[in-house]
Amino acid sequence: MLAGFLLVVILYLSDFQGIFFPVDDPISEYLKPVPCPSAVQPKKTVGSKKQYMVSHPPTVPLSKRPMDIAILIFFGINLLFITYIVDLEQLVIADPQHFNYPLWPPSKLVDLVHWYGRNFDPVLMARPAWWRATIWIDALFFGPFYVFAIYAFIKGRNWIRLGSIIWASVMLTNVTIILFEEVQGEHASPALARVFLSNAAWIIFPLIVLYRMARSVRPFDPASNHPEK
Repeated sequence: MLAGFLLVVILYLSDFQGIFFPVDDPISEYLKPVPCPSAVQPKKTVGSKKQYMVSHPPTVPLSKRPMDIAILIFFGINLLFITYIVDLEQLVIADPQHFNYPLWPPSKLVDLVHWYGRNFDPVLMARPAWWRATIWIDALFFGPFYVFAIYAFIKGRNWIRLGSIIWASVMLTNVTIILFEEVQGEHASPALARVFLSNAAWIIFPLIVLYRMARSVRPFDPASNHPEK
């Protein structure tokens, strides 16, 4: 979790594609865009090596994108709490009836997850193989996605569009399967209203992200993304 937060900070400060690369560095040949007057601006010369900085097209300021602010808050909650605390607990503790407290998550948060599972969500405590598979998807793929998505939504980077669509599609699939288990499965919930309310955000926000990314192939450009009022 801390590593993810630090990566967001590093990406933000370095501006990702705005990092300097020497022109004769072989690695930079794969990372730099095709030079053109509007995309690459000379910066300075160090010895015999020329360096340049990639300039990005203007984007709508985050302050004028309230929908994106809501998405960012949702991504932040997932990265800092859901993925690497609530979900990770279900990977490091195979049997919640017989376990030793791990180094992470903290014991009080482990107890909170178990309290919720015992009272409202039996499948969380049963932890069948298919359930743990969805948790692995969250830990290995969704977690890193949130890091890059937080950076991209703050800075207005259009390259996050495809990843956002993939994330939203997989999330909707996972949550639909989980809710079907909650209703009719072997470990059906005795408190369906509470469980549906607890999972509602993971239906609503993927739909919002799909809508947000479907409006344009360059969702952060002013020409295709008018400031929201």
